[in-house]
Order: sequence, then C-alpha cells, then structure tokens
Amino acid sequence: MSSAETKPAQTSKFRRGLKRTGRAVLIIVAVIVIAHGTVSLIYGRKVAARIEAIKASGQPASLAELGKSLAIPDSENAAIVYTKASALLPKGKAEEDLANRLSDLLYPTKRPRSPEAWKKASALLSEYRAVFPLIEQAASMLQCRFPIEWEKGFSMHYPQGRGYFARLVAVQALMKSKSGDTDGALRSLETGFLVSRSFEGEPMLASQMFREMTIRMQSKALEEVLSLGTPSEKESRRLYDILSAIDLAPDRVAAMKTERLWGIWVYDSLRKPDAAVVGFMRANLNTSGAPSLLYVLQTPVDHPDRLSLPTRLLLFLWRPLSYIDENVFLDRMDKAVADSAKSIRELSSAEPPPLPLYAIPRSIVANIMSTDSLYRSHQGFYNGMTAIAGSRITLALAAYKARFGGYPPSLAQLRAKLGWKIPADPFSGKDFIYRREGKGYLLYSVGQNLRDDKARPTNDKDALFDYKNAKGEAVRDMVWELRK
Repeated sequence: MSSAETKPAQTSKFRRGLKRTGRAVLIIVAVIVIAHGTVSLIYGRKVAARIEAIKASGQPASLAELGKSLAIPDSENAAIVYTKASALLPKGKAEEDLANRLSDLLYPTKRPRSPEAWKKASALLSEYRAVFPLIEQAASMLQCRFPIEWEKGFSMHYPQGRGYFARLVAVQALMKSKSGDTDGALRSLETGFLVSRSFEGEPMLASQMFREMTIRMQSKALEEVLSLGTPSEKESRRLYDILSAIDLAPDRVAAMKTERLWGIWVYDSLRKPDAAVVGFMRANLNTSGAPSLLYVLQTPVDHPDRLSLPTRLLLFLWRPLSYIDENVFLDRMDKAVADSAKSIRELSSAEPPPLPLYAIPRSIVANIMSTDSLYRSHQGFYNGMTAIAGSRITLALAAYKARFGGYPPSLAQLRAKLGWKIPADPFSGKDFIYRREGKGYLLYSVGQNLRDDKARPTNDKDALFDYKNAKGEAVRDMVWELRK
C-alpha cells in the first residue's frame, strides 16, 4: 500500500478511535450525572423526611423557626435592662482592661497582695456604681431574650456583657465581706447567680457554657466570702433556696437540639452555596486525615462575597455526599440529644458512634461541629450543676455554724440537725466527700474523672477543667475549702 493510501486509513482509524473515546466519555459523564442526581434525590429525601419528623414533633426545624419561637414582650425582657447597663461599660481597649482588672481581683493567684489593690477595687466599683442597680433590676426579672438574628447563622450578632456583670457583683461581694458585711456579700452573690438565669431558655451551647462559667465564678467567690465571715442563717437560707431553684438540665437538652439545627443550616448554606459559610469552613475545617478534595475548599482563592468556579464545582460534586453526610450527622446529633438527658456516669465510658464506611470523606460539618466536643461540653454542664450543689452545702454549713457555733462532723449530722436537703454529688451520685479540718472543713466532688483523688494538688498539665483549690493549685477534684 502506497503512502498516499496509508494516510487516509490512519486518519479514518484515528477518527473512529476518537468517536469511541467520545462515546465512552459521554457514557461516563452520563453515569456520573445519573448517579449524582440519584444519590442526591434518595438521600435528599431521607434528610427532608427527618426534618419533617422534627417539625411533626413540635420542635423548630430551622434556626429561623427557632428565633420566632423565642420572642417575649419587651416589658418582661431583662435584655432591655442589660442593654442599658452595657451602655455604661467601656468599649474597645478599655473594655479589655476592665476585664483584666476584674479577673485580677477575683482570682487569688492573680490578685496583687498589697492593700493598694483593694483601694483600687473600691475605686473601680465606685466608677461603675450606676451599673449595679440596673444589674439587680435585670437579674430579678424572670425572662431574658436578646435580639438575635438566628436566620443569619454564623453571621448573627451574639450579645456580650453579661460576663462583666457577673464579675462586677462578685468583686462587690468580696469587698463587702472584707468590710465585715457578710450578709451584704451574699446579697451581691445572689445577684451574680441570678445573672446566670439570663441564659435560661437561651438554646445555644455557647450560652449554656457561659452560664456554667458564671455559676462557677460566683461559687468560688462564695467560698472566699465564707472564709472571711459567717452570714446569718436567714441570708444563707435565702441564697440556698435561690440555688435550689436553678435547673440547668432542660436548657442542656434544648442546646443540643439547637446544635442539630446549626448543622442543618450549614449543609443548606453549602449547597446554595453561601460564600460567607464557605469562608467560615475554611477558617475552621479540620483536614487531618481527610482526602485531598477537602483541601480545595480550604484554599482561600475566592472573593469574600462570591465563590470561584473551582469552589462552586467542588461543592456541586460534593452535593450527593453532603446528603449522605447530613444523614450521618443527624444520626450522631440524635444520639447526642438523647445522651444530653443522661447522667455523666452513664456517659463516662461511652464514645461517640463512629462514622460508617460509606461516609467518605468524613463529614465536613461533623468535623467542625464534632460530637466529641459536644460530649466534653456535657461534662462542663455537670461542672455547673456541681458548683450549685457544692455552694448549697457550703451555705448549709454556714447556717449550721450560725445556729450551733461550729461545723458538723459529717454531712449526715448536717442533714439531721439542720433539716435542710443536702444534695448529692452530680458526678458520683453519692454524698460529697466532707471532713473537718481544724476549725474549718474540706468539701469536694470527685469531678469529671469520677475518681476520689483526695483533693490533692496535681502537677499534671492536663488537669481537667481548671479545677483549683483555695490556694489556686490545680486539683482533679472540685474543691471547697474553709480553713480557719
């Protein structure tokens, strides 16, 4: 065959090969498109059915619906008064300085030892004296709802300031106790504990964590107040009753349900897709062990207000996986909601359920809104419950001393002779551990590791939840000490 005849044959063969390749590519693309649409449809319907089930149970099924369910009249809303009080606090760098000054006064390990420190504290309280009546008014109100634009998700504004109010009244309590007005100090601490009530009914995990920290702050201040003087039995009983009425459990369950709504919102926003949400994911995405596909999402190549074509393509390809992942996420969150009503002892050996093999890559949302962290926050919730219970016992001990002139040899005698209900340790389910030491006492909970570590100081760098004794030393038990 001549060269002239060979060239057309080669060209024809090439064209046939190109056509076969083209058909194969079209078939592959068609299969991918069909698979993409089929998986999205099947698992999208499963997600929709689960969301409908949430609605059918009478619960909000979106952040926007949740926001509407939380509205209360302004006349009953403590947030209006707290906002007025916030307007009297400094802003910017001065706000940060105020926070540092209050922390230095509240924590013995940070507190300057010179008498000048308390003169400065007195001047600080005088500077913000107009704030205290507003804090007391707001704390006395039963409901508090700050205006939160829930439908904006991560872009919503979360109100700050309540932490400053709790610190201010705690410092005020310490100042009163140092001047000999122990009853007045308890009234200030009453306001501080009631500030924590402003988080009641606010179904956000962050809100409930702030609430727990506020309670622990007041509890440590109460410990120091009682070391400086003995209040009257009447005032001890008054604060004891207020603490008895605080129940963190309902809001704990509600907060977990809201975390589930956050996840639903994130998945919806990524599927739109929303540039602001993608930016948040970049800032928080944990790509450890994740396939390289996720690194594309982490690469900051987009404008803050719009997404590049590669990112949009990635999110489109991820769409069917997103529905699979969302089902996995909802499985995990349903378990977290159910577990939030369980005791810490039931959960102590429980591990979050593993992701099934078909959830590859690991859920982007589950990596951020990790149920591991939700379980750790459950332990933080128990810290708050334990701080309330321990504070109630220290008030009962103060009332016992006011009535009988000294502290009881045991909690059994405290219960029998005083006639007050002495709460159990929320961690162990048993009595707190108590013993007399000199003219004072040592009281402690076993804490989150559920072991009696004898309230001994530890040098472990991983000492849990920043438990401290009266000297500011790290301990693994949750301790109240009164040494005289």
